[in-house]
Amino acid sequence: MRLILMSLMMIAATATGAVKSSLSLPSKSPRVWGYSTVDSVRQRMVAAPLLPLEGIWEMTADGAVVAVEREPSAMRQATATYRIVVVRSPDRSIPCGTLLGMGVDTSKSGQVECLLYTKSSRGRLYSPAAFVLELGSNGRLGLYQYRRGVRVNAWGLLPYMWRRTLGWRDERPKGLDGMVRIFPFDPSNYPMIYL
Repeated sequence: MRLILMSLMMIAATATGAVKSSLSLPSKSPRVWGYSTVDSVRQRMVAAPLLPLEGIWEMTADGAVVAVEREPSAMRQATATYRIVVVRSPDRSIPCGTLLGMGVDTSKSGQVECLLYTKSSRGRLYSPAAFVLELGSNGRLGLYQYRRGVRVNAWGLLPYMWRRTLGWRDERPKGLDGMVRIFPFDPSNYPMIYL
């Protein structure tokens, strides 16, 4: 029995090591300078050519405004590395310029794999989680969280009759969380309203 457990642990360790991303974030979010107001970020973005993902976005969940920009050190790479920075937050304890996460292009067009901080305390963000940002054709970014690693189901250790007594149910449709583009504004993404 001990031999089986040891072999399962080795397989699990190998499997989790194989899916690690090239992205990494510090345990708590640092501050990035140059994101004090939406206007200052907009002026900087107007001066440079933008990739389709770059711009100023508003989170649909809470109305926070974030800037998505290429990393300055990654301007000449074939796959762009993005930083996602808070420009305006509904939580007043989170200052402007707080790094929300980092992302890197994937081989699929319009999709970016990223790490985003998911919790806040005392003006700092922490607890990064893996997400995929998907750029839609209508100026919106879909935000999909995924998990990596080994999952152990403790219910499987109970006798058969009690294994499925309790379960988690989540019927909320996927893809409702995300961002809406504020800048650069493209009127073709919005329907025409006749007065």
